[in-house]
Amino acid sequence: MKYQIHRAVDRDHVAKLLPAPLRSLVPGSLLAEEVYTLIVFRSTVRVVHSSTVEHALKDVGPEAERVLAVAIGFTADALEILRVRNALILSLNDYHWTDESHEAINVLIGAKVKAPQHR
Repeated sequence: MKYQIHRAVDRDHVAKLLPAPLRSLVPGSLLAEEVYTLIVFRSTVRVVHSSTVEHALKDVGPEAERVLAVAIGFTADALEILRVRNALILSLNDYHWTDESHEAINVLIGAKVKAPQHR
């Protein structure tokens, strides 16, 4: 699974549910609300694409409030989807790549990915 969903998480327990590399993102004073729906994207995935975010939000459901999405990094497309949903976003990196440009980079460097389909 590329992500885990934790429902009704008390703000004091959010950091405890994160992988070690992501725990530093959650200072206690940052979280104003008492309870969150937490989506934790795998820390082995450096860049989360919009399709993964869409699947996670579908699994969370439209009724979930105070969604907190945490990852190493998101593409610009993924960030836009999270912003539309009014999710709180925490990430270690601020990438400016789109899904398509990140796929193209992976192909250029010879990563083990499929060649992007040009639309």
